[in-house]
Amino acid sequence: MLTPETLRRALLDACAIDVQDARFRALSTLADPLATLPAELLYPIWQDAMWRLARRSRSHLLSDMQALAPAMAVLSPSHVSTDITMIITQVRRWWP
Repeated sequence: MLTPETLRRALLDACAIDVQDARFRALSTLADPLATLPAELLYPIWQDAMWRLARRSRSHLLSDMQALAPAMAVLSPSHVSTDITMIITQVRRWWP
């Protein structure tokens, strides 16, 4: 199992990838391991990542958030994370 610090570093490295498809794949690969962290450890890591990802265009941010959906689920009740994932998918379709 990867340590929280190793996951944090890997996530921040993935956030720095400029090519959207490559970043999506890297973030998707990290989503499940991040989802194994307790919320109190994941939250500060999530904040750092979102701060970096939010600098990109809306479509890239939404794609990145979709890739990280399993980790996002740890930070919210299950019904909320499901709704958020559906909304992200819809917004990406409406406003590419």
